[in-house]
Amino acid sequence: TKKTAMKFYSATAGQIAGTAQFRNRDIKIELIDGLVLITEKLDFYVLIDRKWNFYAKGRLSSLLKNKKEGWKFVQQHGS
Repeated sequence: TKKTAMKFYSATAGQIAGTAQFRNRDIKIELIDGLVLITEKLDFYVLIDRKWNFYAKGRLSSLLKNKKEGWKFVQQHGS
């Protein structure tokens, strides 16, 4: 569940803070039927033994909707 995932991330965030970087980011923003789609392609690097190492190519997407309370995430995906 979302609640379980957030609890896990909150408990372990300090273990990985400062050990990952997004590089060579290509960000596109599109308006689709009143929603905003943000797509990002990137290179993911991790810090191992004080050296930055390429880990993988990545793709992130976020779909947002403007509500009375402000912008809200409708969907997010990373691979």
